[in-house]
Amino acid sequence: MKRFISLLLTIQLIANLSYSQWMNQLSNTNRTLYDIEFLNNKTGWVVGVGGTIRKTTNGGINWFVIVHPVGTKLLSSIHLVDSNYVYVVGDFETIIKTSDGGNSWEIIRNGPIGKGSSYEGLFFINKDTGWICGNSQYILRTSNGGLDFDSTFLFWGILSDIYFKNQNTGVMSGWAGGVFKTTNSGSNWYQGDIILNSNQPNFRKLSFINKDTGWITGGDGRVFRTTNCGTSWDSIYHLNTLPNVMYCAEFVNDYTGWVSGENGIIYKTTNTGQSWTQQISNTSNLITSMWFYNDSLGWASCGFGGILNTTNGGLTHINSAETMKNNFRLFQNYPNPFNPITQIHYELHTPGFVSLKVYDILGNVVETLVEKIEYAGLHSVEWGGTNFSSGIYFYRLITGEFSETKKMILQK
Repeated sequence: MKRFISLLLTIQLIANLSYSQWMNQLSNTNRTLYDIEFLNNKTGWVVGVGGTIRKTTNGGINWFVIVHPVGTKLLSSIHLVDSNYVYVVGDFETIIKTSDGGNSWEIIRNGPIGKGSSYEGLFFINKDTGWICGNSQYILRTSNGGLDFDSTFLFWGILSDIYFKNQNTGVMSGWAGGVFKTTNSGSNWYQGDIILNSNQPNFRKLSFINKDTGWITGGDGRVFRTTNCGTSWDSIYHLNTLPNVMYCAEFVNDYTGWVSGENGIIYKTTNTGQSWTQQISNTSNLITSMWFYNDSLGWASCGFGGILNTTNGGLTHINSAETMKNNFRLFQNYPNPFNPITQIHYELHTPGFVSLKVYDILGNVVETLVEKIEYAGLHSVEWGGTNFSSGIYFYRLITGEFSETKKMILQK
């Protein structure tokens, strides 16, 4: 699904679509969010397509853009170690971290677009020790905050999510019925005991409420539970959701949990999964990830840039909030001062023609970075100062009636 949506963004001539229809499609597909996590009932983060990272510090009332150095590549997952240390992974060998709550970022890996592995899941037990999985059939492990990685090969397809209860014992989910466990810090993995019969569903998000008890849902609507940290899985229910694919299960205690997926479908249980009630989600978009603070307060990330929020467990209604605010923004380049390369980020709330140029201190255009039609969302472009002298430069964004200029310093 993620790869399909990303591919749409590169296909600019779609048969039988008018110009306005094509622009609208670019605007919508670029806004899918894929993972949401909160530290508490106020501070949360979300990541997604187009290099989107956003953060809230007031329970989702407002979300602000987090500028980072890896451009507009799809970001799949985020893990919050604490209020300062946050790790993010995504397509094309993308691994980044912040140690100051998102004010600055360190690139751990950042491959060229179209090449290398794409990472889907990650989990850190502290700021230094963590594991990462994806589509490469290798599970990465670091014990020094990403300075170095060990890897373990597992002959499987896409590995979706990962959870560790301590230094040694962890669980991992994957497509085609993959559920795995390790007891030696990821050096070896073995298949968990799970009865799937002939249908091998794709497993994505894991949900653990303590070190041993967790849930997972297959794309076909089956819900499974483990009480021994993935050694075995029991089938507790089969939701009749097809043809809609289920993406994630989220539980807050032994009794209360939710399952969600395509077309805004959400089911809730309050009796350990013995029965389920469909919720009113107020959206028809894909729900990719959920996070609940307690049995009443929770959030979910969706397609089209939406974030859902409920304050009553979703029994009667769920509020829908758009993360993409109706504004244009030009961000300060990063890093600044720089030598020799810096990143310039800007945000568009509607598709349109964009001009982004660099000027010297006398007002002369020294380079045109963007001069084309672009879709709505967060964008990033590099400027290299190798062929320019040290000094002050300016960059100006013009789109429609919006225009803004900022200063940057090349320091050799």
